[in-house]
Amino acid sequence: MILLKNIIYQVLGKAITIFATAIGISLITKALGVEFYGQYVYVITFLTIFFTFSDWGINTIVIKEISDQKEISKEYFSKVLVTRVLFAFLMCMFAVLVAFLFQFEKALFLSVLVGLPMIVSYSISSTSSIIFASKFKYRLDLIVKSAYSIISLSVLYLILGNVTSVWAVVLASVLGWGVSSIFSLFFVRQYLQFRFLKIDYQFSKKLVLISLPIGVALIINTLLSQIDKLIIPHLLDFRQAGFYALSYKVFEFLLVLPTFFINSVFILLANKKHNLKIFDNSLKIFVFVSVVLSFFCIYFAPAIIDLISGKDFSFSILPFQVLSFSLIVFFISALLRLQLIVEGKEKLFFYIYLSSLVLNVILNIILLPVMGIVGAAFATILSELLVLILMVKEVGITVISRSNLFYLNKVVLVCSLSFLPIVLVDFENDLVKFLIPIIFLILFSYALGLTNELLKLVKSIEEKIVS
Repeated sequence: MILLKNIIYQVLGKAITIFATAIGISLITKALGVEFYGQYVYVITFLTIFFTFSDWGINTIVIKEISDQKEISKEYFSKVLVTRVLFAFLMCMFAVLVAFLFQFEKALFLSVLVGLPMIVSYSISSTSSIIFASKFKYRLDLIVKSAYSIISLSVLYLILGNVTSVWAVVLASVLGWGVSSIFSLFFVRQYLQFRFLKIDYQFSKKLVLISLPIGVALIINTLLSQIDKLIIPHLLDFRQAGFYALSYKVFEFLLVLPTFFINSVFILLANKKHNLKIFDNSLKIFVFVSVVLSFFCIYFAPAIIDLISGKDFSFSILPFQVLSFSLIVFFISALLRLQLIVEGKEKLFFYIYLSSLVLNVILNIILLPVMGIVGAAFATILSELLVLILMVKEVGITVISRSNLFYLNKVVLVCSLSFLPIVLVDFENDLVKFLIPIIFLILFSYALGLTNELLKLVKSIEEKIVS
């Protein structure tokens, strides 16, 4: 049950983060309004890009290199941490330079300055996650995420009644990240040694160069997922940016789900002996989960948006439904991305994501003035679809086979039959309306053999982890 336990720990950690974020969104929007939330998201989106710059794909390369090692060298891990922190400081300076060159408004520029420590704290926590992933210790990651959520939400609650500045709200996240990085260092202290915590330029240079293809791809991919939130305030306004930011934030919560699973099996994917079987099993699991989630999100989008933010964000519902329709595309491309890394085809990421980014920017410029924020949702879907097509073309494993297509059709059929009752009958009780498709989903999955097949897939992966 190692796989299941680690997935549960990750889900719990993300659930706590989502719950805290949802409360935070509710507090911010109710206290300061939609337009303020749009400005806040603009700053966080800008900083998120530099989070990714500081990541540079180093974690992925390190996990790949240690996949066959029973023990992790203290010297090696210490040097990796120093490299990540050093890179984070460089990205902080770069962020300030970019904000200055783009002539951010005084309030937004100050908010960026206040948020810079998050980049360093993120690098520390992210590097610690290498140990959590390689040793299957996501229980510790759960504690780190809980610390972040509790601190950031507590600070936000205390300051909101007395401030109306974006930088003060950003400060809550800064303090949360700071505490979480301290917890992270405490949990990985046995893998650190003080005499190795010094700058080794040769080591850092080598690691950065090896990670270059993935790093560039991650940066472009982050721009791909965040660029619309930076464009919308300029082509529309901060209020529309706030509506779209909420719909995409909820969508992002869903996109984390494949990450839970991939984090737990990446060590196996990187092992050539298990790779083919693990990939095929993972693909089927992703198809099932993504299709089921799409149906639930499309039908229950109004309730989901209202639960998180209240009725003022009703304009976020349609973009969220449009984005939810594409979950299967995002889930499968996440798995294909890892497979390309395993196959040593990281250099392909550059042209794949660059092509998608160019398409995304063009579509946003064309669709936003015509369709509003729904246009941004369509631009996101079409851009990710291009990523999927290019990856399928390059990956060395068969993805579109008769067996996989038959499996997809079976999953879609089960979901369609499960949601048919709430389409034909108008249930007044919301709880009953929510439970009906779940009950039918379980029944039809069992009747058509999907339940048994999923259990076999998970059991097969569990056996590889144990071995």
